[in-house]
Amino acid sequence: MKRSRVVALIAAAAASPLTLIVAPAGSGKSRAISEFLAEATGSFDVVDAVDRLDAVERAAAVAAIDRADPTQRWILATRSSEGLPIGSWLAYGRARRVIGVADLSFTASETREEVVAFTGGWAVAASFAHALAESGVELRAVREQTREMMRSFLDERFYGELNDEQRELLEAASVLPAMDVALLEGAGFPDAYGAMQRIAARTAMVWETGAARFACNDITADYLRRRIAMRERGQRAQLYERAASALESSGAIGAALDAYVAAERRDGVVRLLHERGLQLVDRAHVDVVHRAIDALDDKIKREDSVILTLRAVAHAAKGRPVRAEGLLKRALTRAGNDKAAHAAATLRLSLLLANRGEDAGSHLELLAADGDQAAEARAEAWSILAAHRALSGDTPAATSAIQRASELLPSIERDDVRAKVLQRIGVAAINSGDVELARSSLEEAAELAMELELFSLASRAYVSLCRLVLDKDDNVEQHRLYSQSAVVAAKRADNAFDVQTALIVGLRAEMLRGNEDGSCAFEAELKALRTADEARVHAVSSLKAVRMAWNGKFSEAHYILGRTWDRLYLDFDRVMAGALCGLFLAVDGRRTESSRLITDVVRKANGVSANGLFAKRRVAVARLYCAVAESVNGRSLQAATIVRQIAVSDDDPIIGLVTNLAANITTSVRQAATADAELERVALARLMAHGYGDAVRVLEAIRGALEERKFLKRMSITPAEVIVLRHLNHGLSPKEIAARTGRSVFTVRAHIANAIGKLRCNGRAEAVAVARRLGLLD
Repeated sequence: MKRSRVVALIAAAAASPLTLIVAPAGSGKSRAISEFLAEATGSFDVVDAVDRLDAVERAAAVAAIDRADPTQRWILATRSSEGLPIGSWLAYGRARRVIGVADLSFTASETREEVVAFTGGWAVAASFAHALAESGVELRAVREQTREMMRSFLDERFYGELNDEQRELLEAASVLPAMDVALLEGAGFPDAYGAMQRIAARTAMVWETGAARFACNDITADYLRRRIAMRERGQRAQLYERAASALESSGAIGAALDAYVAAERRDGVVRLLHERGLQLVDRAHVDVVHRAIDALDDKIKREDSVILTLRAVAHAAKGRPVRAEGLLKRALTRAGNDKAAHAAATLRLSLLLANRGEDAGSHLELLAADGDQAAEARAEAWSILAAHRALSGDTPAATSAIQRASELLPSIERDDVRAKVLQRIGVAAINSGDVELARSSLEEAAELAMELELFSLASRAYVSLCRLVLDKDDNVEQHRLYSQSAVVAAKRADNAFDVQTALIVGLRAEMLRGNEDGSCAFEAELKALRTADEARVHAVSSLKAVRMAWNGKFSEAHYILGRTWDRLYLDFDRVMAGALCGLFLAVDGRRTESSRLITDVVRKANGVSANGLFAKRRVAVARLYCAVAESVNGRSLQAATIVRQIAVSDDDPIIGLVTNLAANITTSVRQAATADAELERVALARLMAHGYGDAVRVLEAIRGALEERKFLKRMSITPAEVIVLRHLNHGLSPKEIAARTGRSVFTVRAHIANAIGKLRCNGRAEAVAVARRLGLLD
């Protein structure tokens, strides 16, 4: 293919006596010059492959260019600028610019984007791949044929020119996670930077990315991996072992473990798994640990306590708790006198049992009381006990365990253990009522976990902080910020359960702000993840129903809430969702069902133990919904009673707002006019500012529906038309209605048409639904 852009670049540079093209081998210099000369007029002297000349010949070429007539035009193509006075040529106007590898690389506009992505824009590879693609070859075949061609090219034009040390360096670089000079030096290549620079100067297969790092395209990486695979087994193992040692020294333990596996160094694999296996798991490297365990022989996998514990953790992470429990119990029997191994298995088994709602206290108490155990293990045991006792409602035992764990904190040397202990202390403190300890512990745990890349732990800490600031402070903005951090951490941990938890917290934050777009985005992510956890499904469904009501879809909203409201986990959430369901039923014209449900919800609201500020206020808002629903249902006395219940429940300013709003809206509904429009406007604005956007949008939607009802009621629907609509509501056809009412079928159809028009509907079903909402069909 002809590359007009590159030809134009050369033509612009050729306006000066000397055109300079400096780029490594494989950059497409020769082809670009050929395309330019095919169109150019005038005489050009081409000096190609200057990098192949020795110092004397290079100096002679430079002297010839400098002595030439100023009107003589030269094109100089070279892999390297070494020994060439390019700076002087540019300064004195002999040359206008230098055309480099970036200019010669293909862009997406010059060829298919997938070809550029595959070849990295490498001119030789991209040109060949593009030609194949244009000839109709399927993309998968294009990739493979391009790889084969470039392997031959690299063998012929590049690899043979390298010395043994350079080849060793490149192959070592290809087995590392990145072509990092520091890692290469650690692997035994003291001149790694200089050697990589020299290689990059001669070929486009490797380039410097800055900060002493280099990179290559996928084709080159594949070529180098094949070269390694062709090595004798012992040489290949030695190469991977050098890489493993360098990676371990640099702290890249996961990559080092993979390298030890590739080197077939079972002793190195076992040592790293013993020393750092659980830390790798906590850093979401379960797959790395699993691959390492698979490389071990069956005897070690069956008998080594630490390996058994790691196998159990891997099974638990993949959702196989029963298998994990069996392995952990076997690990305990195999631990013998190894205190560290015994502690590791005990802690993991206790967490597994606690997550299933079972009491792991006996295991933890023995570990916590063992004075021969390390401080880290005892502190972890106390912290898990504290969280478990607090969640079960045993506040004295939780407080005692918190104190024991806190006393051991100064003795903990490992930061990852400290972060875990702090997170559990924070959870226990929330449930035992020590707000300040919970806040300080969780914030420190979250910061430390993020620093250590313990992202799953960080996410859980941020989720707990979300709960804390919402329940205790009713601070929706801080809740939103913590939820954002929780989502980021969970996604970096790549843990589906943590991601779901964080997304649900984020979804709730956006709902509280009344942000429809934000809540829809979170819901879409949750839908993509899917879950069989019914509690989570019901929580998301209930929030979706509220959002439907924002848009006036009351029938759909109460249909969803009717199946989910009494299955929510928290009692005040159940009261809130039940109140909303009753309100939406009332607005949809289902008055009998609504009143029955509201009576049940009011009774439940009186029994809610709302200790936190958020829960108290949400129960007050739920009562507001109940009062409005009963007003819509025409039960004014019941509505007034519910309003009085709000008023006496608390002297909180937000609850005071809710009380005034409830009294105003119920009066408005009863009198069919807004009692105090300004009071309502100010109250809704203040509620929105305090993070009650979901309630504000619900009430605005209800107000809109009620205003529509007032308007439609002014339409002159005749008694005969109402009778016809009632019969339609019971499923009768026009012919059946005619027979039952003694009218002709034509008259019945006329009544139906008139009713549809007056109610501004598009058909019978919609007309019946609107009439039902208006209370015309009672």
